[in-house]
Amino acid sequence: MSPLFDPRQGEANKQDGLYIVSVHASLFWTDTAIEAVHRAALSCPTFTADDIWARIPPDIRTRNNKAMGPILRYAVKQGWCAKAEHIPWVLCKRASRNRAPMQVWQSLIYDPDYHDRGFLCPR
Repeated sequence: MSPLFDPRQGEANKQDGLYIVSVHASLFWTDTAIEAVHRAALSCPTFTADDIWARIPPDIRTRNNKAMGPILRYAVKQGWCAKAEHIPWVLCKRASRNRAPMQVWQSLIYDPDYHDRGFLCPR
């Protein structure tokens, strides 16, 4: 098989990339993002990365926004959410992503009585 189309190499490259962005992410940003995804999962039956980014103050930044990938993997491992396989992907609202399609996540800890400081869940 041509190395260009080697699925094992593609998976290895993906894992390397996830590791690199997580290692280089600001620790303060990482803590804030973990708290944001937890709050989104508590307050929204379904959510996207846009809902998480909305909960991270704009002055808290990381070197590479792809660091959100490892944050979502952490949330899945914690049992907070799972991919919403039954819901089609939606277009990103952040201008930096050029309306790219993105995954919808199903909360596994949704609490209808939890109110997250004025954040709404549009879906």
